[in-house]
Amino acid sequence: FEKKDEESDSKNRRDVLEDYLLAHIFQTFSNIQDAEKLKDLIKTPVRKKLLDLYLSQEGSVDPIVFTDRLPPEMVEIFSNLLLIEVKTENLEKIEDEEKRLIKELKMVNLREQILFLSQEVQRKTNEENTPEIEQMQRELSILGQELSVLEGEMV
Repeated sequence: FEKKDEESDSKNRRDVLEDYLLAHIFQTFSNIQDAEKLKDLIKTPVRKKLLDLYLSQEGSVDPIVFTDRLPPEMVEIFSNLLLIEVKTENLEKIEDEEKRLIKELKMVNLREQILFLSQEVQRKTNEENTPEIEQMQRELSILGQELSVLEGEMV
């Protein structure tokens, strides 16, 4: 029962972070090359598709024209992202906020990977597949170190 609560909290946190990051991208017209680097961070299918459509645009993106090109089921999602308040008067603050959002999303990704691998290790412990378990434990150690570094940077 607790695991489901943790997963839903993680997903809710992911949703919030993805929404804010995409709102920043769409409202500040972030450089498309910079946005391209974020594709691996966005995991929610509908948001990933929205980002892919945004990245497929040539030149600067006009929100009205972009909205007209969206599938109907994505129009409301995009509109909601445009309604999220993003303070755009200070470029330095915008960049700092985007960096913070990216780090937090990376941390959510790492936590999800750690949770998944931990569950796999527990499941496979009964199968006596020692080399595979040892490999997963090494991966867990690396992911834990990466998470620790990111958490240290957030302070």
